[in-house]
Amino acid sequence: MIVFFAERVEQDLAFFNADEAAHCIKVLRHKKGDTLPFIDGRGFFYRGEIVDVFKDGFSAKVVDKEEVPGLPYRLHMVVAPTKSPDRYEWFIEKVVETGVTTITPLFVKNSERKIFKPDRARKIILSSAKQSLKPFIPVIEEATSLSEFLKGVSGSNALKMIGYCEPEDKSTITDLLRQEFPSGGFTGSRFAAASGSETEGGGIPEIFILIGPEGDFTAQEVSMAKEAGFRVMNLGPSRFRTETAAVVSAAAVYYHFSL
Repeated sequence: MIVFFAERVEQDLAFFNADEAAHCIKVLRHKKGDTLPFIDGRGFFYRGEIVDVFKDGFSAKVVDKEEVPGLPYRLHMVVAPTKSPDRYEWFIEKVVETGVTTITPLFVKNSERKIFKPDRARKIILSSAKQSLKPFIPVIEEATSLSEFLKGVSGSNALKMIGYCEPEDKSTITDLLRQEFPSGGFTGSRFAAASGSETEGGGIPEIFILIGPEGDFTAQEVSMAKEAGFRVMNLGPSRFRTETAAVVSAAAVYYHFSL
């Protein structure tokens, strides 16, 4: 099923931009009177009937609307951009598929790429959200330094975890999730609010995961994160690339709450 994205929905009329029109009208050859499924990125699935096609988009009349619960957790992936932009784009695509709330590019001492352009990332996020039937569109945040990021979360009582390759005493990500949220959150065929430990975010579990660049975090950066309440997590015996570690972490959260 091909799902489209409506930039805005006003009462019973949905409006689609030029990119969606190019795919829907020019590539798939849809026309007035055809029905199609779409999302608005705000928690609703729709079916609509195309009523008008214009130069820079098209519109559809809403014929069916269903509110769909989002993820049973809020996951914030804070990940250093990889040297290869393609690898970071792959990470973005996959964590949107499994479920993520925000993605924040992070610049640290060992970062090999310190420029990040978000426009391409937003297109990947939207495409992946449509493909994986996500009712909410994740947010790509502005790139930031570690010190600035930690200032913003130091007072949060969310579960905060950081990946680090150097040997030290650390729990597995699955153990940390079980300790903090012992009940998980899956209740059948739909996501529902998790029933484990609650956070300030309206009772929905909130999780931050820090993943460093190819050269890893420095010992000083890990110490800074610990002071802000982050716990060093173990992802098992394998040593992963940056993008793989991020996807494995997001998948572990998805597994805990959803399977």
